[in-house]
Amino acid sequence: FSFNHVDEHFFWSGTTCYMMAGLDEKLIGPAIDRLADAGVNHIRVALCPSRQESGQRWYEPQVKDRPDFTFCYGPWPAANPKSALDPRFDVSKFDLAHWRKFERLLAKARERDVMVQVIMFVDAQEAQNYPFDRDRKGDDPDERRYFGYAAARLSCYWNVEWCVTNEWALYRPDEWVDAVGEFLRSEDPYGHLTSVHGHGHFPFRKSAWCTHALF
Repeated sequence: FSFNHVDEHFFWSGTTCYMMAGLDEKLIGPAIDRLADAGVNHIRVALCPSRQESGQRWYEPQVKDRPDFTFCYGPWPAANPKSALDPRFDVSKFDLAHWRKFERLLAKARERDVMVQVIMFVDAQEAQNYPFDRDRKGDDPDERRYFGYAAARLSCYWNVEWCVTNEWALYRPDEWVDAVGEFLRSEDPYGHLTSVHGHGHFPFRKSAWCTHALF
């Protein structure tokens, strides 16, 4: 299968790899190869991760920071880069090393015809994972800079799919989703698939920016 051959049938076979960008780079390529060799052609990866002290949130408490993996990274420079719960991000600028590493992840996945659903936030109900103003309705200029920058840097990869956030209903209203979803879609000149992750209900079926329901 190749995404360049649009007349071929496509069986969507995916898995979640939230913190793949936290791996040492020498492990990312082999991880993608292992998944692709097993028939996986779609992975969900966080651009802004869930900073945690362990994997307890996913019932994996044995997973902790180690020399070849960290929960402590993100799109912006942090005053406390090694702190999981109090990073103190400076959202006025970007951590270029993180973005370059993420681009190399996308490029490796592209080599194997693997789609990457770029998740803009994971566990954003927690303060350390969402550094923006929760009272604004999608017009926060710092937040828009993040979405716009992601589109500018990453939309050139054909294997990108956008996820506005994981579990939006846990921390933001539907109006926010529509506002930032529309903005992200407007900044992407190539019209990649775009949706938002949730459960129980999906009120964006008629939203122009939304291409599919995501649960």
